[in-house]
Amino acid sequence: MEIESQRRDMNIGPFDHVYSALGTCGTCAGLVVGFAMTGAPGMVTGVQVASPIIANRLTAVYLVRKTGQLIESCLGPESPRGPAARAPRSLRITHDYLGAGYAQYGAAGARSWPFSGRR
Repeated sequence: MEIESQRRDMNIGPFDHVYSALGTCGTCAGLVVGFAMTGAPGMVTGVQVASPIIANRLTAVYLVRKTGQLIESCLGPESPRGPAARAPRSLRITHDYLGAGYAQYGAAGARSWPFSGRR
């Protein structure tokens, strides 16, 4: 919800897409829930930066659903609906950038390096 508030304060149109590191899945889950609660249409893509044992779609969707349930239980009937139902269609996970170990990037990461501004 914070990112939506900041976007509106800066007079920026709605985000089509937001990318976030996917480690413990908390940030991606929070973005999906926040967008659902504010009615924002954006897609969230989690870019895997940790082992698939931890950083995976199942974990992220679980966190979205549990967070949505917690919010609804705290706010009651006035709570915005939809975070749990929205997760599957508004969350993508990409594993293309994860390399063999810490600070090691995969083939897609190597291709993106020239666009990073670093030489």
